[in-house]
Amino acid sequence: MRFRVVFDTTVVRGVIHRDSAATPLEKLYPYRETLSMAIADNAVAELALALYDARLDWNEWGDRIHLVDRLLDRTSPIFPDDRELEHISIGPVAERDTALPRHEHSVAIWDLLRRARALDDLMRGPSFTGSDGVEYWIESSKELVTQLVAAHRDRWRNTIGELQKQIIGHHPTQNYVAEVQFKALFGGRPNEAMLRERYDGYVRTISRFFALALQHRSPYDPNTEKRRGDSFDIALVMALGLPALICTLDDRLRTHVKESGSAQVSQVLTPHELFEGAEQGNLSTRLPERFRDEWYHGTYVVVTKFLEH
Repeated sequence: MRFRVVFDTTVVRGVIHRDSAATPLEKLYPYRETLSMAIADNAVAELALALYDARLDWNEWGDRIHLVDRLLDRTSPIFPDDRELEHISIGPVAERDTALPRHEHSVAIWDLLRRARALDDLMRGPSFTGSDGVEYWIESSKELVTQLVAAHRDRWRNTIGELQKQIIGHHPTQNYVAEVQFKALFGGRPNEAMLRERYDGYVRTISRFFALALQHRSPYDPNTEKRRGDSFDIALVMALGLPALICTLDDRLRTHVKESGSAQVSQVLTPHELFEGAEQGNLSTRLPERFRDEWYHGTYVVVTKFLEH
């Protein structure tokens, strides 16, 4: 069984900064034949922005990024690819701008980022020829990546804001909110039971945020500085439905999934647990039994750490 591993921003930063908590990830090199590793698409924008803003040191980046690069899947270094996106999306998948597969774009984008050693390299925006014979240009600028990161956060803030405007004076429990979400998303479908199990982690985690936002005292506020990373965490939790494992160093994210009451809590693990599972060959035991054989040629593991502020 081959597992897909996705690193988020701070896992990469941990390797760059020699964070001891990220050390187990460097030990995964011998397992690259069984672990198809990638970086989350949102993380790519965040890493680029950190380089533009000098929050990542260029010398450290140049010295250490090869330790991340050597782990990544050569054909799909950024998550998700087309198949993954289709599988984790609960609703319709937006049409692509081109017919070129996402993984071809991701190879070129990651190549730009990993080779950059100064701002000029990052801003160069090279071109590449796709398998369709068309030449594509990679646009790269501080303004663009700032807009991408801000837009992702704004969508989450707007979702919470609209929820608080529409529901006034009602303070439901997270279990109540989850049941409303399950029925709205999957109610009446012939495969409702399977869908509820597949997306249990995502629905219950997002329902926990909704319930916290509607509580009477000190409601959840996504506009605060310390909650900047919540929108990216929510996006990553969707990957549990692949099914996936999420490996994280963020105690708050782990707590949210655990306290959501999801049966998929066993799919959330630390980097040490990921390395240990790869070494012992028992990662599949963390997946729901119903789905263990479904992705025999490509079960996916998501590795994340909460954004450091």
